[in-house]
Amino acid sequence: MLGGNFGNPASVQLVFKTLAFINSLTWPLISLPGSIAGMLSAKVSCNRIDEFLNQNELKNDFVSDPNVDPSLNDFPIQVKNATFDWADEPEADNKSSRNTKKNEPKKPVELKAAFSLANINFKAEAGKLTAIVGDVGSGKSSLLAAVMGEMRKVSGELCRSGKIGYVAQNSWILNGTVRENILFGLPFDQEKYEATISCCALKDDLASFAAGDATEIGEKGINLSGGQKQRVAICRAVYSDADIYVFDDCLSAVDAHVGHEIFTQCLLTRLSKKTRIFVTNQIHFLHQCDSIYTLQNGRIAESGHFTDMLDAKGSFFSMMEAHVKELNRGRDSASQLTLASLVESGIAEMKSLQEKKAHGSPQKAAGVDSYSTKTKEGEMMTDEELYQGRTSLASYWFHIRMLGGISLCLIPLAFAVAGTQFASMYPTFWIGYWAEGRYDSYAIDAGYSNLNTFYIDIMLALLFATVFFLACRGIT
Repeated sequence: MLGGNFGNPASVQLVFKTLAFINSLTWPLISLPGSIAGMLSAKVSCNRIDEFLNQNELKNDFVSDPNVDPSLNDFPIQVKNATFDWADEPEADNKSSRNTKKNEPKKPVELKAAFSLANINFKAEAGKLTAIVGDVGSGKSSLLAAVMGEMRKVSGELCRSGKIGYVAQNSWILNGTVRENILFGLPFDQEKYEATISCCALKDDLASFAAGDATEIGEKGINLSGGQKQRVAICRAVYSDADIYVFDDCLSAVDAHVGHEIFTQCLLTRLSKKTRIFVTNQIHFLHQCDSIYTLQNGRIAESGHFTDMLDAKGSFFSMMEAHVKELNRGRDSASQLTLASLVESGIAEMKSLQEKKAHGSPQKAAGVDSYSTKTKEGEMMTDEELYQGRTSLASYWFHIRMLGGISLCLIPLAFAVAGTQFASMYPTFWIGYWAEGRYDSYAIDAGYSNLNTFYIDIMLALLFATVFFLACRGIT
């Protein structure tokens, strides 16, 4: 095209065909980078979906029918000589197997080291409160996961009967109203709802909210404190009316007096006929539990009643003593605590709460209707206002002023847009002038021996001008 480098002299016909061909490739070339990025994103997404769908399924091979195992009527949860772990089952590598020679021995597939529970013998008696204690990392939450069927059972037997209500250590909150978080899709029963929020110490909080239980909770409970989120999660589990309740150290996020109230009114009173498993290291609750299991390094080190385990002076006693020493750190000799004093203070606190409940609270108990009024104050999400009609000139003028006014914004932008349009449209007219030979005389006067070279130079200048004005428009 430029000077006949390929053996063909440049002509207006050749230039016109070339420009038409280049213009037809404009949109495919513009969309090519986006297409490549979309293909790469799709490949990553497909790989993730493929990896998820090819995950090993948990085998729910536990006994759940009391007719098969009548002991489930007395002990709804039983774990017999079982071992659990978090590791996935080994899978054959198809690529490596294809590349391996027939006579070459296959390398054994090894699992990565993962936490496991070994030789677990655990029973939760129907209608009783079973506590699980242990140091950090001993496997308390893993044991709860194993009981609920979330861990891979390597060996042994797991028997479970009944619906489970679970309260995690880190509360899960739905982006909705307080009532929606508690009901969680279940039908509303006013009497049941009232009793639930009362035993979970949530009445005073609902009364303080702008819209009561119609107050909208933000994403991940952003407008609630840690204790309030935990109490809402406990309310949700209690309202579900499950057969078995699993509490994973849920009282550690609430204040001490609130924790005592929830333990007394909810775990001991409201759920007195339910099977309860309670993970905690707060020793002032343990004397109220019917049985206690102590975990160490993924194994059950000791089990029994509170007084019996203290008298045995085993691992449970050592853990309690270590807890007391931690509490006494920084205290003087006159204010040192003992294990007996902590237990006695817990008993006294329980009795005090029971007496207050028996004689009635001096504050007026708020009913459901008193804190369920829907108001705009409790809404975090509002409907977007949609304006219809033409954009006012004041809006345009405001943006122009924010960008520097007429001299720094409007004039440069108008110059760049006009220049871009002129430089991109004028080559079409120039080709027509080339075909007519309108400016041949100017080319001869300028000293061009080849007229085609003159027209080509002007075309190149127009192309560079287009690039320049496009850059200016991008800057402005």
